[in-house]
Amino acid sequence: MPVLCESRSIIILKDSINQFFQGGWLRFLRDSQFHEYSCDGEIVSVIFRNEEYFQKYLDYLIDQGLQYQQSTKDPAVHRKVDDVIVLDHYNGIYEKANWAEYGDKKIGDESCFYCWMKNTNNKTLASPFMRGEGQIIRRMPCSIKPSEFERFKYLRTENELDIYLDQASNFDKKCFMPQGMSIENYYELLKPEREKGET
Repeated sequence: MPVLCESRSIIILKDSINQFFQGGWLRFLRDSQFHEYSCDGEIVSVIFRNEEYFQKYLDYLIDQGLQYQQSTKDPAVHRKVDDVIVLDHYNGIYEKANWAEYGDKKIGDESCFYCWMKNTNNKTLASPFMRGEGQIIRRMPCSIKPSEFERFKYLRTENELDIYLDQASNFDKKCFMPQGMSIENYYELLKPEREKGET
């Protein structure tokens, strides 16, 4: 299941977030909520268009326990395979990574740049926002209130993501949330993102 990449993207192994990132997956979601990110259950893509923010976030990931270019905060837990790689839309992957593949994929009339786990069988495209009418899954909007959630129909769980269909949409619009997370907890988790949008 490829994830959208634009400009310069930081690609992270989701299993590594679960194992090595301080606070695990839910803290990663909370701390990444102001970034343009998507997840397919196997890898995460965080898109950056600003060099300063990109470097700060990369340093932050290393500080929180992830490994990039064989660099970690704690050399005692050095791993053979990096948890993080950098992917440039125009120049490809900056470093050797035998677990990732990338390239253009066409959705409707629009071609987009994606990254995916090598040898994956998943074909659905994960994106932080909707593009066209193809099989794209975006993150559940932070603005959806628990009282509005009844319009979303549960479809399936795929790669640790619960996938829903927005029945109020005229398009085949799908959204994902972390597996097993209630809309109440999700709404509370993304409260800072809503507050930022109101300022």
